[in-house]
Amino acid sequence: MNFAAIDNLQYSPVCSGSRSQNRKLIFFGSLLDDESTCRWTLDLASELEKRTGERQNLCQANRPFDATMPTVLMASLSQPTSGLRRLARRTDAIVVLLPPEDQAYFRCRLFEQDLGRPIIPIVCRDDRASQTMPRWLTAHQPIRVRQGDDPGLGVRALARRLLRQRVGLALSAGSAKGLAHIGVIQVLEEQGIEIDAVAGVSMGAYVGACWCHGHDGKTLEALAATIRTRKDLLTLTDPVFPPRQGFIRGAKAKNRLAKSITNTSFDKLVRPFHVVLTDLETLGSTTISHGDVASAVHASLAIPGICEPVTLDDRLYTDGGASDPLPVDVLEDLGLDRIIAVNTQPSLADLEALSMTQGHPGATRWAGVLKATGSFFNQQLNFFAQGNLLDTVMRGLQAAQVRLAAASAERADVYIHAYPTGTPWYAFDAYATAIETGRTAALEQLPAIQTLMSTSTS
Repeated sequence: MNFAAIDNLQYSPVCSGSRSQNRKLIFFGSLLDDESTCRWTLDLASELEKRTGERQNLCQANRPFDATMPTVLMASLSQPTSGLRRLARRTDAIVVLLPPEDQAYFRCRLFEQDLGRPIIPIVCRDDRASQTMPRWLTAHQPIRVRQGDDPGLGVRALARRLLRQRVGLALSAGSAKGLAHIGVIQVLEEQGIEIDAVAGVSMGAYVGACWCHGHDGKTLEALAATIRTRKDLLTLTDPVFPPRQGFIRGAKAKNRLAKSITNTSFDKLVRPFHVVLTDLETLGSTTISHGDVASAVHASLAIPGICEPVTLDDRLYTDGGASDPLPVDVLEDLGLDRIIAVNTQPSLADLEALSMTQGHPGATRWAGVLKATGSFFNQQLNFFAQGNLLDTVMRGLQAAQVRLAAASAERADVYIHAYPTGTPWYAFDAYATAIETGRTAALEQLPAIQTLMSTSTS
């Protein structure tokens, strides 16, 4: 079959909301060298064949091919001809392989506009590259491949996208209890569960930022282990006086994160990452996935009444957990096909199990700080003591979060409840307990995760 006959073919248009797997013809265009393009197309055809059980033909776009067979068409976009554009318009999916260059982004944009159809971009990044991806490109949720990484990661990510099998991970708020996310991530890595996009809020945003930067689960645990005592925690505390909008500024925590992820921006992360904030003007949730990562996470961590709100682009933001403590909806809106949600906050049953006679766990933990002055002065001077200011603020916020998170959990395909008991919300020195809780909860849900990953999307 040649170019002249392509106009006579009848293809069903690809709808972004469709879950059909009946893809027949994939246009794989490239602005990279021929050797890289050939390797990608060969690996993609092999991966699609393995996942679908259908033999995939691999052809050059300027050669005859049988359009009745599943086919990957390889084409160079250095000088796209009118015939090449006509062919691309008739295919079921258009993939473009890009180097991290402004000129390549510009040419890809022109190609897409000329086609009048969305493309699936793959950006092959070099850590030394300084170019920032333009906003239109990041909106396409490009597949990101870093030099030196396993090349199969990008190929498998592309195959999941073409077959509508993308997996999203939602990481909840939870303060120190959110360190349980690390344990869940470790289990996912050990089991070879690959994630296509992450949405995080509050502590889930902090852990998610470090992971999406490229730190593995063991490195995340090592970072958490740097806070071993309450004295270590105080080094990250920057009090505000007078505390007009909050007691803590949060800049030290932001700087610590920026150091851990080398002051990176969203477009340089290894996978798409979305941070949830609460807009103090609209009182609704907002998602940020561009610009400086540490600044966005800083805003998502700003607990109302405890931390000062954060200004970004002339708008005032606070803890994303106040409006969306488990961001399953963010991944739904992005079109992820399968969603794993991790909640490190208590359920209603957990709260009911806390006896009023036992009190809030934070009270007994921090009572020892002022033990020498007696319980009376502890109650008067320790803001963290049960019923005092900061404890009351957190428990009031939690009252809304618990119910919002429960509603979000119902929409996830797999729900992991990794709530560490017996430690207060500020016990960052209890990282080992939190991480082990995450591991245990993830292992309990592992059969459900494996079933989800092995099931074809209908």
